[in-house]
Amino acid sequence: MLANKIKRDIRRGQLIFLLFIGFSVQCVVAQVRKNDIEGIWTLDHLNTYAGIALDIKQQLDTTATFRSKIDELFVGRKVLFDPSGNYRQILQNGQITDAKWDLNGRILIITDPQGFEHTQRIVELTEAIMVIEPMLLQGVRPFIPRYFFIKN
Repeated sequence: MLANKIKRDIRRGQLIFLLFIGFSVQCVVAQVRKNDIEGIWTLDHLNTYAGIALDIKQQLDTTATFRSKIDELFVGRKVLFDPSGNYRQILQNGQITDAKWDLNGRILIITDPQGFEHTQRIVELTEAIMVIEPMLLQGVRPFIPRYFFIKN
């Protein structure tokens, strides 16, 4: 009897330990540090465009003017996250948009000059790639569900 109780207590202790370790690892994985994002990133327009829903792609492809505008906005797009919280988006045509950026866990917050906050969830982040998805109101379907970036 006593041996069975001791075995049960040991198993229970092991389970609690494993749950604790699993939770701790999950918290570490969920953390993104600002210096992980700092630098220049180039939009991977092919992977980004590939993620657009088929019905939207079909509409884009039927209108040459609209498709060329999309290409102008995405091909060659670079974004800069500097250590002091300044954000700069540079399009291939030279158009520049400045803003501020901050990080709250895995949530990237870009505040435009008018003070509007654009929130995006960092889905994946390595030394070479970053994948973000816009956080919109529930039920709102994003035009582009995920943006893929490559670190320069």
